[in-house]
Amino acid sequence: MTVEMIDGIQVKNYYPELPKVPFAATQVPMSDVIHYLQGKGINKEILRAVYCVFRNEGGNGTKGICNNYGGIQCDSGRWSPDTLSHYFIATTYQVENLRHTMRGFLCFASYETFLDFLIDKITQRGLYIGGTINYETDHTTIANIDQWVDQYEKVWVEGDVKAVGDTDEKQEFESMYHQATALFA
Repeated sequence: MTVEMIDGIQVKNYYPELPKVPFAATQVPMSDVIHYLQGKGINKEILRAVYCVFRNEGGNGTKGICNNYGGIQCDSGRWSPDTLSHYFIATTYQVENLRHTMRGFLCFASYETFLDFLIDKITQRGLYIGGTINYETDHTTIANIDQWVDQYEKVWVEGDVKAVGDTDEKQEFESMYHQATALFA
């Protein structure tokens, strides 16, 4: 880990071996994302989860940072397992929308490599209907969309096992999930 100065602000970088590149906003049509995912021969529930996370985190493909559509950061630690590091090609820094602080983000070669990373990470975490989340003292198997949204909030968004999604968020995800069910039947 290194500490760098970006616009007079100290930021951590847990991937100092990667080159630093200028921030670049990227976009991809959802039709391209859907087509790419439909070509994957994997568990349909994983595809549905990837679709929902991508839409939510990446603003339906409009809010990429150097082909990173999930806010995958380089300043909060290395992503586990480290075997996922082959997906990352560089780092970049930008003020994060949610907290309005300077943050470091990992960059991907394309939206496809980002989706492959997302598939691997969601599979590894068990973050899909039918998957099992392995907490240190508990194992939770996700049986339905409500449980999936709760686990998404805990595991992906907050990193806090006590976090719970709100009702509006559950309704949005239920709608996205029903769309995903039709797309990935």
